[in-house]
Amino acid sequence: MNNNTKQILGAVCCAAAVVLFWVFYALLIILVLPEKLTAVKIIIGAVFALFSGIMVHVAAERIKEIRSGEENDISKY
Repeated sequence: MNNNTKQILGAVCCAAAVVLFWVFYALLIILVLPEKLTAVKIIIGAVFALFSGIMVHVAAERIKEIRSGEENDISKY
């Protein structure tokens, strides 16, 4: 495995771990709430789905950065 593959794998694993944490956390909240609060459950599910989508987008951007060789953006400033 070369260095880029390891970095890509690390980015994917971190993103997957965060998304799984959010899914389990949202499910825990949804299961604990009473049945009367269906609208709140839908909103919570939508918010965590949005967070997960953003995390996937950030991971995709990180992979593009790794492949282009531009890994340290902060050094430009």
